[in-house]
Amino acid sequence: MPAILIDNDHNLQLIGLQNDSSLAYLNAATVQGTLLSGSQTGGEVAGGSWPLVMGYVDPSADDIGGDAATPTVVKSISGFDLTVTVGATNALALSVGRYVRVLHSEYFWRVARAAAGAPASEVTIHLEPVAWPPDVDEPSGVVAVLGEILEVADGTYSGIMDKAVELTEGNLYFAKIEATEAPLDGTWYVELEAAYRS
Repeated sequence: MPAILIDNDHNLQLIGLQNDSSLAYLNAATVQGTLLSGSQTGGEVAGGSWPLVMGYVDPSADDIGGDAATPTVVKSISGFDLTVTVGATNALALSVGRYVRVLHSEYFWRVARAAAGAPASEVTIHLEPVAWPPDVDEPSGVVAVLGEILEVADGTYSGIMDKAVELTEGNLYFAKIEATEAPLDGTWYVELEAAYRS
């Protein structure tokens, strides 16, 4: 299941859209989202023009694990800081604001701080967890393993909601996501709970 994140800039983001069977990321899909109140059959959240067209976020494709010769590998872990060997194709992808995860892990993290470094060099990045869907157990610390490959989240789409959209803290919402990339055509409902961070 892909993750949903709504930032305080009203940017609705879908992270990690992929084919459940092949696990291939979908990077050429037509995606739109609608926020619903209370349940999957609830009314649309007031103030928005729904469905919201969500565009593909470049360069989330083709940035998995660096290049073949020097994949992006976790070298050391200290709290939320990971020191990694960065492959040439991942130099840009590990910039601040990008989403990463350890290969084969279901958890996404956002790069909060990144040290400058040339391609294929060791850099230290500081991660912060994204808001987790309620049905997924939140990890207690950095989900990373020494020697594992770090991948950049593929299949990322986003759209800016109308500024009139307001969510009430503690209320339950659902994001209805409709995505089509031939031959796949599907609709997903992701449960959300509004919470504000200072």
